[in-house]
Amino acid sequence: MTQLTLPGLQPEPFAPALVPAQQARRTSLDRIVDNLLLEMRPGDIVSQLIALRPHAAFNALLAIAQLPYAAMLRTQSRWESEWGRRIRPGQHPIVLLAPFGPVELYFDVSQTEPGEHSRSLPLEHQSLFTMTDAPGAERLRVRIIEDVKQYGVRVVSSEVGTPLAGKIQQVSVHGSQTSKGRDVPVRWIITLAASHSSTEQLSTLVHELGHLFCGHVGSDDKDKWAQRSDIDPATMEFEAETVTQIVFGRLVPDTELPAYSERVLADASAASRADWVHVVQAADRVMKPFSKN
Repeated sequence: MTQLTLPGLQPEPFAPALVPAQQARRTSLDRIVDNLLLEMRPGDIVSQLIALRPHAAFNALLAIAQLPYAAMLRTQSRWESEWGRRIRPGQHPIVLLAPFGPVELYFDVSQTEPGEHSRSLPLEHQSLFTMTDAPGAERLRVRIIEDVKQYGVRVVSSEVGTPLAGKIQQVSVHGSQTSKGRDVPVRWIITLAASHSSTEQLSTLVHELGHLFCGHVGSDDKDKWAQRSDIDPATMEFEAETVTQIVFGRLVPDTELPAYSERVLADASAASRADWVHVVQAADRVMKPFSKN
């Protein structure tokens, strides 16, 4: 049948409506992405989708929705047979769609540990944050966490992949917590990798507080540090890691910092741009609970 078109009128393009099953899938995908955006920046999501290229892009999206920053996925049997690694206790599998079946269970490299005859992981999947245990690390970590509540900092742990040791985010509405007998609104949340040791978490905590107290993630008139969120990322990392080096050198002097620290502190260009006054003031603020004067 020929469709007649009146002069001056154009037919609307045909847009088939989504059937209920398609609409449900679309809604589920939207929720997945919305949840990811609470944990990751859009650029990080794209980078992880690319990094998990042995898997279909949809499966990669499912993987990082279940474990942000997942980087290297294998089934339990493949981890054991190909890499000699075992799954750490208490780990939940990552559920992906299988080619000829409903689903298959995978585990990320961050959910594994070396076995008796394990192989070395590919360089890009080796953690840059591994540290030997520092004496009293858990005590120091707990005391610092309690002290920074007064600034509106809340510290949590989360299961994340190897590429992430931790992060700090500024939040607008996230409740309050008690500090020194009064309720303090939560203004920043520091997330630490749950799979890391107390020493590794302490290092990450100090690094993220270095970002905060150097002014990299914002401040207002009531804060005792400047607003310096406009400096370049490399200088931010150098300043925050220098804070970590100073704090560890004073509180646990015999503890070697991770490979990540050596890489960041080797940046001579960033060192020349760093503001050392802000760095030492930030270090003093982190160490305030242990100061005698």
